Amino acid sequence: MKIQEVLARARDILDVELFHVGGTSLTLGTLLTALVVILLSFWLSWLIRRTMLRMVKERSVPERGSMAVTARLVHYMIRFL
Repeated sequence: MKIQEVLARARDILDVELFHVGGTSLTLGTLLTALVVILLSFWLSWLIRRTMLRMVKERSVPERGSMAVTARLVHYMIRFL
């Protein structure tokens, strides 16, 4: 099986229409894309929060609560975008 055939088959599978919502069709590809975007945003948020909190520990910032709140706000901003 050639790579072009595999890609064509994958495209056919991803273009399978699951259902319509208000004239817009939801395909397996769009569903998987949305899932990947959500997972990447959670991972990015986790990475940034972890980095911020590590910086607080290294610099012995006395207001850890403020940094935790800031980290949580960054988490929500990333998820919102």
